[in-house]
Amino acid sequence: WDSNGDAWSTTLGINSGGTVLRLRTYKSTDGGQTWTYDSLASGAQTSVDKQMVWVDHSATSPYADNIYAIWHNGLPAFMNRKVAGGVWDTPIQVSGAETTGTAIGSDVKTNSYGDVFGFWPATGNRRLLVTKSTDGGASYSAPVIITTTFDSYEIPVPAFATRKILIYVSAGAYRTATKNMVYASWTDLSGEAGCTLGSQAPNTNVNSTCKTRIWFSRSSDGGTTWSAPVKINNQAGLNDQFNQWMVVDETNGALGIIYYDTVDDAGRKKTDVWYQASFDDGATWNPAVKVTTAQTDETVAGANSGNQYGDYNGLSGHARVLFPSWTDRRNNAREEIWTAHIDEPKTDVWTKDKPWDTGLEPDPATAANNMWESEDIWVRNDLTAGPHQNPEFGQTNYIHVMVRNRSTVTAVNVPVLVYVANANNGLVWPVDWTYVGTAYVSSLLPNASTDVVVPWNPAGTGHYCILSRLVTAQDPMTNPETADVNYNTRYNNNIAWKNVNVVDLTRNAVVKVLVGVRNTDRERRKLHIAFEESKRTADHSFFRRGAVTVLLGDRLAKRWAEAGLEGTGIKRIDDRTFLIADPERATITVTLDGREEDQVELVFEDTAPNPTGEGRPVDYGFVMKQEDIEKKEIQGGVTYEIRALPPL
Repeated sequence: WDSNGDAWSTTLGINSGGTVLRLRTYKSTDGGQTWTYDSLASGAQTSVDKQMVWVDHSATSPYADNIYAIWHNGLPAFMNRKVAGGVWDTPIQVSGAETTGTAIGSDVKTNSYGDVFGFWPATGNRRLLVTKSTDGGASYSAPVIITTTFDSYEIPVPAFATRKILIYVSAGAYRTATKNMVYASWTDLSGEAGCTLGSQAPNTNVNSTCKTRIWFSRSSDGGTTWSAPVKINNQAGLNDQFNQWMVVDETNGALGIIYYDTVDDAGRKKTDVWYQASFDDGATWNPAVKVTTAQTDETVAGANSGNQYGDYNGLSGHARVLFPSWTDRRNNAREEIWTAHIDEPKTDVWTKDKPWDTGLEPDPATAANNMWESEDIWVRNDLTAGPHQNPEFGQTNYIHVMVRNRSTVTAVNVPVLVYVANANNGLVWPVDWTYVGTAYVSSLLPNASTDVVVPWNPAGTGHYCILSRLVTAQDPMTNPETADVNYNTRYNNNIAWKNVNVVDLTRNAVVKVLVGVRNTDRERRKLHIAFEESKRTADHSFFRRGAVTVLLGDRLAKRWAEAGLEGTGIKRIDDRTFLIADPERATITVTLDGREEDQVELVFEDTAPNPTGEGRPVDYGFVMKQEDIEKKEIQGGVTYEIRALPPL
């Protein structure tokens, strides 16, 4: 499909004598109800076979709507392109001396950057290869070897001994700002003892210990290097898997794959279609799920017309909804093409913003709350348990993140990415944040929770803000992330934010802290800078025993003066300094240019210290935040946990 909604298909045009085979393309403008011949993709070639076609349908690709085809003509592999709105170019031979035998069983895919990948096997030297184009199919790189297979070309197994399993490549590609993944899957012998040579294939012997498996390899550098091949589902029994097809869900990067498997037939001849998914770029695969509701046997009398299952299956997927297609002869009926609707179960992993957070996006329960006070994030200076601490410079600290699962599905291999930023009321995502590290939750049952730990060595002294992001294709962000950290946190339960600083007055009667103030908007905005006491009751207030003084930086002092030194609930000392007089409604007003920023110094003073050093510390709370007056939106803030000894 292209961006106009037109569907494209290819066939082999064969003359009456079966001696001329050309690659013909067809187009449908009515959703596949009717098809019109478009043009030849193979030029003057006359021995075309095993073609695949692909449309670059990514809106971000510079080559969007280009159509690409790959096939073999005789022995070599060829590729061609049809530029959007244009005609087919001259075919390009992409295989060479590195490919011996026939390049039969190819595939072609693109990613969101417009990179084109062509894949094929070599029946002679048993290689699987890939070539890449970064100019929209005008030219291609030298082929890269993905792996060398055990068998070559075809593998006979009891369920598929006449037509035989074709060793072909089904591939995919997925690229973002941080990922450049390419994937390949194929069928081969299991590679175990007694199953590494074509001569050891089981053929019609149902008792053979040699079997076939679905194999997988991935590249994380755009196809340059490839991982060691792995079997995605290596059962212990004498079953055979074959005719795999793989898809990449381009909305989230999840991988899906289907294949035939004889695992539910002791006689090793009846197949079901099974589906597996990977949500961590192919590092691990979820358990197989049966798709079919009845088995197919292509070995019974009258079933085998020479082709049995044919050579391919199909699988399409988008936004966690998948549609496989396969050859089906259930109940010994005629051969038919079947499909099914697969809804990939969706996990819902999250981190609380407040203790009463329910995980909704956004959550009405936290609508009036600050979003930077997550108690599901905390820092410890060592590996002991305890409350949140300020980080210590010059040593390893430990950032804890509590991960929860509010779904009915077990979450697997959930990456927890942690970032830090210097203290600031107006933080911008992602430019202000520094990546610290990633921890993984290997498995999390429904309604369960667990905490992960990411080691951290702060780059300097001072207060830091912490952000955690659960970035998983199992549960992608519900709402696209913006530059507004407050919005991102409120509208995605995968994100949690802690901008909490501990003010320890148990050792010193005066503590000074610096915090940034920035207009997060790109336009000039009028802001309220507000100061308020949290955890305040009639009998419990820090201001009954202490004071908070605010010193504005030069730029902020100038902006405050331009606003007429406007403020409420404060006691002005000079044109840049004031005391918090009313901790329930202390506010000043400033107008800042787009992204303009400065620093504020807060001085916390315990005016009634306990000189004995005895007693259990008492906790108080203080918040500084900024609000866009016109938009009536909180841009950000910092919370201070004040700890002091009990007054005498």
